[in-house]
Amino acid sequence: MDRETRRPRPSRIGKHLDTEKTERVRNADLKPLPVLENARPAGSVKAGYFDIDVHHHVNNVRYLTWMLGGIDPEFMSSHMARELEINFLAEGFIGDELDISISGTGTNLSHGLIRHEDGIELSRMRTEWIPLT
Repeated sequence: MDRETRRPRPSRIGKHLDTEKTERVRNADLKPLPVLENARPAGSVKAGYFDIDVHHHVNNVRYLTWMLGGIDPEFMSSHMARELEINFLAEGFIGDELDISISGTGTNLSHGLIRHEDGIELSRMRTEWIPLT
């Protein structure tokens, strides 16, 4: 969407994608992400009815969107995710109050999602960003 004309326009995102790759993104030898150090608070959320799956757990996509939601909107509008790695560590449930944290600076960030009530870490994520040109 063009911000000035408020009309649809071709996406700039596609030009950054390498659609010719045939190998897997990652092999199965992934290791857990490290515990966040020097993390700063980046918001909080409460899991509601529309955040849960058929098994009454928070849908794992919500973990991702909540942690990304902790990033400054100005940064998000001027950068595109180049790489993302996420660990799902524990289940969340309806009514859980969750704290979002971020560490890192520049284009390499680490994210965390922790249940406020008991301090259990539900998810960790690492993201790498590139500026939109």
